[in-house]
Amino acid sequence: MYRLRWFLLILLILMLCSGVSAANIERSISQNGDGTVTVRLTLPDDMIMGITEVIPAGYLFSGTMHPNYQTEIEGVNLRFAVIGEEEIVYTLIGSGLPEIDGTILPISEGGASPIEQSPAPVLVVIGALALAAITLRRRIP
Repeated sequence: MYRLRWFLLILLILMLCSGVSAANIERSISQNGDGTVTVRLTLPDDMIMGITEVIPAGYLFSGTMHPNYQTEIEGVNLRFAVIGEEEIVYTLIGSGLPEIDGTILPISEGGASPIEQSPAPVLVVIGALALAAITLRRRIP
C-alpha cells in the first residue's frame, strides 16, 4: 500500500513539475515609431501548446499574422494555439515597453515552460509538495 502511495506521489510531482522545467520560449518586445509595440515569441521546434498572453493596462491588441482560427482575444487575454510554428508575432497599440505576463499549456511530448511565469503555478507545485510531505509524515511511523 505504501509503495502505491509513493508511486502516486512521485507521479503527481512529475506531472506538476513537467510544465515548469521544460523548453525555453523567448519573448522580445520592441517599440515602433508609429505608436505600436511588436511582441515576438520564439518557440521551440515541433511544439503543440496553448499560449495565453495578458495585455497590460494602457495597451490594445492591434493584430497578428498568426492564423485567425488559432487566435482568440477575450478581454485582456490573448490566446494562441501553436501547432509547430517557430514564432508568433503580434502588435499592441500603446507607448513604451509593456510588461507582459504569459503562460503556456504544453500539449506535445516534451512540454514547455511558462513565459515569465506568474507565481500561481509555482505556488501550486509548492503547495502540492507540502501537502504530500505532511500526508506522508502522518502515515509513516
